Amino acid sequence: MTGYREILRLCGQGLGRRGIAASCNCSRNRVSKVLTRAAEVGLSWPLKGDITNGELHELLFGGECSLQYRRQ
Repeated sequence: MTGYREILRLCGQGLGRRGIAASCNCSRNRVSKVLTRAAEVGLSWPLKGDITNGELHELLFGGECSLQYRRQ
């Protein structure tokens, strides 16, 4: 499962996309997609409130359901 919170946290600390991808064990394309969508919906680190990864997924990608969330 993609760690959206961790991607946003590492980006907020100034880490580059390659470093974030390596740290989160996901592709650079995934990191880019998450950061692009976060900017589009106005999310940045630190996050307001206690948002779960599932809620972040919904905020970032709405109806776009990935395989990992269909299984739950």
